[in-house]
Amino acid sequence: MGVATIIFPSIFPLFVLLILICTSLVYWTKGRRIGFQLLYLTFLSICISYIILLNIPLFYTHQAYVPFTDPIVQTVVTIFLFFIPLCQSKKQITICLLLPIFFCIYSIVILQAPPISVVSGIIIGGFLVYTFYRTLDWIEGMPERLLLLFSIIFPLFLAIIIFPNIEHLFYPGILLGSAIGITVETLKVKVNNIPRSTTRMLFSVSLGTIGLIILYLMYMYTSSFIPMQEWISGLVIGIWVTLIVPYILSFLKNL
Repeated sequence: MGVATIIFPSIFPLFVLLILICTSLVYWTKGRRIGFQLLYLTFLSICISYIILLNIPLFYTHQAYVPFTDPIVQTVVTIFLFFIPLCQSKKQITICLLLPIFFCIYSIVILQAPPISVVSGIIIGGFLVYTFYRTLDWIEGMPERLLLLFSIIFPLFLAIIIFPNIEHLFYPGILLGSAIGITVETLKVKVNNIPRSTTRMLFSVSLGTIGLIILYLMYMYTSSFIPMQEWISGLVIGIWVTLIVPYILSFLKNL
């Protein structure tokens, strides 16, 4: 069992699959730019939570040893705070604030997560989103090819930090795969991934989601007979989300 799953050992894999599906749906249906930002920032948050828990796994309170951060709370906060600057009404902002607050309360009261871990997760997730939007003008001012190159190199840096904990390389693998996929799609394939027909879009998105679930289940339940299987699985899933499914969407759009 990974160190980062000690708070929610049974639901963390299901949570990751749900996050994969939700972020992928945004990428496939709402646009490449916002979808990639959400996907990348979300799994960057998970990578950082793993790095923290691998290097500072526990700290002592007056009652017991507790994890430094809660990876699920940190990820949920990252996702909902990401959408706040994109909200177009006070109602949407309220929803994006209340949902993570309710989830944090649920984590403490029902799931009995350590309050300190939850608070740390909120702070770290919020800081990641704040840093992202503070540097967004600088990021968007970079040449596109340089930005894509950085998005490929950065997961390699994260993987070096996590290594030799090979079982946790799945998440930087997703970052690398998604960066490679969007780079190839941008520079070579240049697809427009939203079909005009609602039926075709639903078919493509359903196909993409089913493929995503199959790939994730293969990662979860196949024996580790492939060297660096976690890394390769994340890589394949990232490419599936940002290159293969958009190509299918574009192909169906042109039929």
